[in-house]
Amino acid sequence: MNNRVTQLFQSIRVSQPTSSLSLKVGQIITGNVQKFLPQNKAFIQIGKKTVVAELKNALQANQRYIFQVKQTAPYINLQVLNEKPVRSQKDSVANLLQHFGWKSTEKREGFVSQLLKENVPIKESTIPAAISLLDRQPDGKKANVVLLEMLKRELPITKSVYHSLYQRMFEPLSFSNIATSLNQYLLGNESLDHKQLSSYLTLFSKGDGGTLSETELKNQIINDVKNGSSATFSIFKKAGFIQEEVTFSNWREAWTTYAKGEVVKHGNEPASNGNVKSILPLSTLQSMEDFFFGLKSLLQSEQAFTKQEKAMIHVWLLQGLSSLEKANHSTLNESFMIKLKGFMSLMNPEGHKTHSLPMLLQSVLQESHNPVLKQDATTLLQAINGMHLSNVEHNDWQQFSVQLPGQLFGLKKDVFTDFEGKKDPNGKVNVNHCRIMFYLDLEFLNEVVMDMKVQNRIVTLTVFQSNPDMLRPIVNLLQPKLIETLKDMDYKVSSIHVKDLNQNSTPYPNEKPSHSLTHFAKGVDLQV
Repeated sequence: MNNRVTQLFQSIRVSQPTSSLSLKVGQIITGNVQKFLPQNKAFIQIGKKTVVAELKNALQANQRYIFQVKQTAPYINLQVLNEKPVRSQKDSVANLLQHFGWKSTEKREGFVSQLLKENVPIKESTIPAAISLLDRQPDGKKANVVLLEMLKRELPITKSVYHSLYQRMFEPLSFSNIATSLNQYLLGNESLDHKQLSSYLTLFSKGDGGTLSETELKNQIINDVKNGSSATFSIFKKAGFIQEEVTFSNWREAWTTYAKGEVVKHGNEPASNGNVKSILPLSTLQSMEDFFFGLKSLLQSEQAFTKQEKAMIHVWLLQGLSSLEKANHSTLNESFMIKLKGFMSLMNPEGHKTHSLPMLLQSVLQESHNPVLKQDATTLLQAINGMHLSNVEHNDWQQFSVQLPGQLFGLKKDVFTDFEGKKDPNGKVNVNHCRIMFYLDLEFLNEVVMDMKVQNRIVTLTVFQSNPDMLRPIVNLLQPKLIETLKDMDYKVSSIHVKDLNQNSTPYPNEKPSHSLTHFAKGVDLQV
């Protein structure tokens, strides 16, 4: 997700008023001591909110200090990082630099300013690595953004993680462009992994979802057998494509023999005639259309699947979507979900182990000696890693960002999405209580951000665009259809608003904010 998109999502998110103050352990904050209370407690003003906190330092009333949150429940415990009061942002920066024992440089001052400005939770053990990365970057402002993101999401403070996030935020790639470039160097290579990767990359540069051929399916099955995986066999068995008495041993033997180029007979039909039925042991399949429709029906059944099996089915349906649509076996909504779930399955190395995009890219990087191919593969792999790193989970809450290939969804440019919400019992985002933001860069409407909030299946939608007066008639025209579609899915639309995007497009703060924090000092010292 590029810097522009990150800023827009963040500014829209924080522009929503909130009545509560949320503190996290490790957060560094500035607060004004208003009044001391018995039992080592005091009223501390943090921003516009006042909290009761336990203190363990000698402080003055009506003075501002830098605190770190040490505990949030059952009561708030604040530790003063420097007992010297602060009267300005410059004081705060100097005190924090002194606390960590850092020499003052322009980059470090900017970094500390942002730490304070955004109340970032930190662990002191991670700061040396963060400073080391910061000092090596040519652009301090961009480095601040990336490092703050790493600290907020509690990611490992390493060079590889930094570069993956940097690319996602500041050098976003176009899936269709990188897919086209990579495919130029993959074509003609006889390696099964190269062929498989090329097949997947074609999906990102075509708007119809692509078509899985018999040859590609056979290659995938052979690859699975070669790697000792029984996932493909299990799917075919559950779908009823092969008879119940066929064992995995039969399956493996038949495909191993076929892979060697020998003629295998099933019934009276030789394998060499080329159709699917002749190759799959005791198969009931007559065509690839039967295969895709059977998979779709299987997925809608109540059978249990492993993560790998479900991922493989989603990817196969994505590759066969053209056939399903041509035969009118897929509605518009079903096609969208097939594309979305298929793409997410391709990105996930945990679910689709032998055929996931990250695994295939790693394989190609190890096999290839072409420097351009290796560079493109590395770039795409970093982008995928960046998406995985965007996933943040806290107890029953989750947030993650995804870049979707525009060509796959019928758009010229990629789509950026941001999900957040409560988890359901299966650990996934609860579709009854969530928030989804979409960023689209359209040919005629240019930048459009949609902010959809769902509470108890009641939807509130806000559309942001730089010319809201021009967009409102279009939204009004589409609104009845949207309400009807969501109603069919058991959702109720509460309201739809159109707002000016520019009012929410605030840049990241300057590295050295200069607003005053001056307060008058009065009261007495108190050891608490």
